[in-house]
Amino acid sequence: TISLSGSQHCADSDGRVWYLAPDHALRTWDGQQTNSIPTSPLLDGQTLTVLTADLKGNIWVGTDQGLFEWQTNHCEPMTPTNGEPSINVRSIVPSGAGILWVESNGRMRRCSARQWLAESEGWNREMKGVSLRFLHGDTEGGLWSGAGDLGLVHVLEDGTFHRLTTRAGLPSDTVHFAFQDRDGN
Repeated sequence: TISLSGSQHCADSDGRVWYLAPDHALRTWDGQQTNSIPTSPLLDGQTLTVLTADLKGNIWVGTDQGLFEWQTNHCEPMTPTNGEPSINVRSIVPSGAGILWVESNGRMRRCSARQWLAESEGWNREMKGVSLRFLHGDTEGGLWSGAGDLGLVHVLEDGTFHRLTTRAGLPSDTVHFAFQDRDGN
């Protein structure tokens, strides 16, 4: 299980702040008031677990049973169709145009347009039960993370897993944060 401390919040393309409340309710704040977002009957009986926005400000929701995208007034199912029918979503990481990395059912996989495209066996093997400091996608479809004294973790678009450590020139194997700049570095 991936554990990221902190609250689940993001902003959409209209500037509204979306957040997952402690009672797992979906809410927005528009700068003046808080609004509860009614989840469609499709989500009845499901627990909302993860919330994020992609680079275009589209809102993505993970539940204990699937992956969904908010579209105007409802959550549209986006669980990939080339895998198990139900997924327990633990994290969603936008990475590149229309690409998401999704940790679910003990696996880290890359998806787009309701299809699984790649899986990181290295992540699945080495990152189980690790409490992450950060988790970011990059514009090339990859994934970056830091946890414990594992160095800087990089998963390539195809799922290839790398750990960059002091052996590769890092000053420490404890990495607290990384972020991609405008030039892609």
